[in-house]
Amino acid sequence: NMPSISPTHAAQEIAARYLRAWTDSLPDTRCLYIEGFPDDGTLARVAALPPGAAAILVEEDPARVARLRESLGHLDRANVMVLESDMAGAAPALAERASGVEHTLVHLHPPTPGTLPLDVVRVLAALPGVDLWIRFPHEELHKLARFRGSTLADLPPYARRIVDGYSRLLDDLRQGWAAEWRRLAMAALPAAAEQMVVERYRDKLLGVGSGQVLKLAVLGLDEGASLYLFCMTGDPLRALALNEVLEELALDEQVHWPAERFRHTRVAAPPVAETLDFFSGVRPPASTIPQRELDENALADALGSRFVGRTVPLGDVVRELVSTDVFADDIRRALRLLRRDGRALYRSLKTADAVIAFPALPLAPRGPTRRVAPDTLELLPQCPRPE
Repeated sequence: NMPSISPTHAAQEIAARYLRAWTDSLPDTRCLYIEGFPDDGTLARVAALPPGAAAILVEEDPARVARLRESLGHLDRANVMVLESDMAGAAPALAERASGVEHTLVHLHPPTPGTLPLDVVRVLAALPGVDLWIRFPHEELHKLARFRGSTLADLPPYARRIVDGYSRLLDDLRQGWAAEWRRLAMAALPAAAEQMVVERYRDKLLGVGSGQVLKLAVLGLDEGASLYLFCMTGDPLRALALNEVLEELALDEQVHWPAERFRHTRVAAPPVAETLDFFSGVRPPASTIPQRELDENALADALGSRFVGRTVPLGDVVRELVSTDVFADDIRRALRLLRRDGRALYRSLKTADAVIAFPALPLAPRGPTRRVAPDTLELLPQCPRPE
């Protein structure tokens, strides 16, 4: 019973909310926002940027470039430019512009797979302090499905261009992906065929990033539509900011988010004032308010079992939970429970490099406000420091 929402509208709404969360997480507002393939939501996203932020929009269609520049003139933002180019041609200039910026968010939502070669992603992923946000263009696979019984040589020209486009996206010039996709599609497994291509792209992105966290969000929409979003960041805590955005939309029943869950739905009764209309004497239909409640004990036990006997930075703990639905504050609360029980020791949980020791045997707890002495971590030889 989800309200009808198109993949494009869902992607725009998620991108706008994540952009706000991303800018709020920065220590200052001096950052760079790069968007490839501007859409109907681009101007609203640019207008919502903090005053100190700069933005670059990349568009190759001259007519759209002219309209963008005209519309941006009404926003009164001098630090926004429109670059007339395709992404492959713009990548070197973008890399040079972002080289002196501490925080950069690159938002890419290609309309077709061939417009975003993997080489472009490699250049952008190598930028210092960059976060990448990519919407996977799976819609072209649906068009290709009409020809699943045809060999590559028998495909019409436009279908052949689709195959070539995905080969560039996946950096698979031998087109091995196409043979596997055709095998699954011929077996009447269209969902498995689509998932295979998405997973191949995920594996390629893992090879592109250098120690970065990669989160894939698979979302279900109305009438069986899907949306695949990739978030690549050097800060694991920012990857979990996407979870908060997706949870909001899931509670609004705009998307279905089948993540590994530590939260469980609880139906809250409406306020008493809504239950009875005292003036009319008529009881309105009962309403419910869905809420998500975190199972803190389950999360704490999972972390305690996973890291027992080790000393790791907070970022490593977060990496283990990137595919789940937890928030950064959820992890901190779970770690506080472990510290209370003597199963975790730390001085701070503010940054991703904060060190946490998980003793092999629980220490005697000293109360909920127990402080860790400066040399406590050194007294745990069974928990080697992270290299």
